[in-house]
Amino acid sequence: MSDLAKDDELIEQEVYDLADACLRGDMSPAQAERLRKLVCDDARACRHYVRFMYDSCGLRTLARDRAAAQRGLGAPETATMPGGLPLGDAAADAAAGAPPSTSTTFGFLGDLARWSQNLPGMSMFVWPIAGLIGLVAGSLAIVAIVAVLGRSNRPTAQLVAATNCRWTNGTAAISVGSQLRPGQKIDLAAGEAQIAFARGAVVTVRGPSVLEIESDACARLLVGNVSAKAETERSHGFTLRLPTASVVDLGTEFHVQAAADGHSRLDVTAGEVEIHGGPTWRTRRLTAGQAAQFEPGERGVFAMIEGGDNTPAWRFPTIEPPSDKDYADASQHHAKISVVEGQLDGQYSGPVEKLLDGRGQPNSDSPFESAVLKAGLAECKILVDLGKTVLVQKVNTYSWHQRTQKLPHLTVLAPQRYTLYGFAGDSPPPVDGDPTEHGWTRICRVDTDEFFSVPPIINRPPQQAVSISGAGGQVGRYRFLLWRVLRSKGPNVLPTGYANTSTMFGEFDVYAEERD
Repeated sequence: MSDLAKDDELIEQEVYDLADACLRGDMSPAQAERLRKLVCDDARACRHYVRFMYDSCGLRTLARDRAAAQRGLGAPETATMPGGLPLGDAAADAAAGAPPSTSTTFGFLGDLARWSQNLPGMSMFVWPIAGLIGLVAGSLAIVAIVAVLGRSNRPTAQLVAATNCRWTNGTAAISVGSQLRPGQKIDLAAGEAQIAFARGAVVTVRGPSVLEIESDACARLLVGNVSAKAETERSHGFTLRLPTASVVDLGTEFHVQAAADGHSRLDVTAGEVEIHGGPTWRTRRLTAGQAAQFEPGERGVFAMIEGGDNTPAWRFPTIEPPSDKDYADASQHHAKISVVEGQLDGQYSGPVEKLLDGRGQPNSDSPFESAVLKAGLAECKILVDLGKTVLVQKVNTYSWHQRTQKLPHLTVLAPQRYTLYGFAGDSPPPVDGDPTEHGWTRICRVDTDEFFSVPPIINRPPQQAVSISGAGGQVGRYRFLLWRVLRSKGPNVLPTGYANTSTMFGEFDVYAEERD
């Protein structure tokens, strides 16, 4: 296939995809603008668009007319939700179809083309008529796209509940029953607002948050905290766009937090979702009980967080158990580990080298097989020197703690709270204060308590794993990795000596390759 043919094929596919979104009724303003530009600037795109709209609109109009005739009605039935917002397949199909005048005109042009080709002696007029058809159809295509842009501003969601809401901009306040349109922002300073989308998804916004409505099946969270439910079949596919990724609901309930700097957190509590990122990202699927976070930036760092089976086998849904095959394991003789700020607990902790011994703790309360921050300290910094600059592909950390004697329900030493930094030079820069001020690169922030959304101590998973990776399977090129470990946020309810201590880390695994 020639390059020209390949290019035409790509244009055809893009036009068909955009036109199909138009017919489904979920075309975003950006998609509509892209289709308008394609049709106006490229004759091939205009030709593909006319062909697609002729075929699709003609068939859809014929099917609807026949269905209406069978019911003895002049138009499809329309279901509405409170406030008059269309709801249901019939209404969605009616909204998704092209305007009757447009589809009728396309049908007429098609009939005219076939008629001109079939009449005896009319062959000399075929090409002039075809040219006229193309010109008129191109103009109609532009008109149709303008109509799509107009329809894209129709109400696509509705505010159905509000509790103690205070809007950031008082003049832009909305009330229960207000219909919401694409491009409209829910700028909530405080309180809780519930939004029902036309496709059936229900989103709860908690202030302070800013949520932008994009379509009847899509919204963008700019900052804040939201929960989403897509319990009906029609609502499946609802998409919540975040600063660094998109969450596609596959029939579930999930919770998301987005910080002002683009750092986002996702917690799936029922069903499953798909995570989509940039072109180098691998689509990931999360199920109930799994959580994730996304760091801003081109590297697309992604952290999976999972609870284990609470056994010495260390089984997790997708994260591998502690390993002695990773690049940093002591048996590989590449890496060295040390505490460079703060110290571990001398009474209730093993040496820091336990983190590179290729195995996790043998049971749920093994302080001497763990690395635990000294009681009373706010933080501790642990440095791993990989020996040379290598391509770090993945970093896993593991923890396990559950009191099995007097306080069997407590898991206050299981949560992981740390920030991971990297540096590629021959010697590490200072680590005091904020490491980024000394040249360290912040790779990822982790707080498993936030992800599992479990304020009660009893609900914390006793066994936890975090797996940090990047877009395209690369975290970055580093020689030094620095963990800034923070104390657990649990209340001071443990026996003396455990109070205000940190996570019982059992293993750090660093997967890497030596590349020039």
